[in-house]
Amino acid sequence: MIEVNIYGLNEVKKAFLDLGKVTNKHITPSVKSAMGIVKTAAKKAAPKKTGELRKGIILKGEKSKQRGKKVYRVVFDSKKNHIFQKFNAEGEQVAYYPASQEYGWTLYRGTPYQKKISPKKMRFIRGSMENNWVKVQNVIIAKMRTKMKAELTKAGIK
Repeated sequence: MIEVNIYGLNEVKKAFLDLGKVTNKHITPSVKSAMGIVKTAAKKAAPKKTGELRKGIILKGEKSKQRGKKVYRVVFDSKKNHIFQKFNAEGEQVAYYPASQEYGWTLYRGTPYQKKISPKKMRFIRGSMENNWVKVQNVIIAKMRTKMKAELTKAGIK
């Protein structure tokens, strides 16, 4: 019969539980910096008529009840809605400029001459995410790896 004694198992278990708590505080800055790549690419690809569309592209973090989850979206700044929203003569909102540039629009809606206009830059926001997806993943992984190594070193675990 073989007898095995493991000493310090409780300390190792506690260290791993503490490490799980530490990851949460590093996720937000890691994801935010990675999504900055997408935001920059979207600004470069956005149509530039007046420059307001490019200036209005921001990152917005979503709130999550789930620990260890952080989502950032590239969106249009609501503070610029007075520039982005288009109204008809009756004062009804009929268009949202950023959406029309991303998805296209319809001319002469409800008439026999209805015509679909394609997006100007072929989905500049979606394209910026698709073209930089690998970079985003690599930045998140690299930043988390660096931060976790620092936390392990600080805790005295090598």
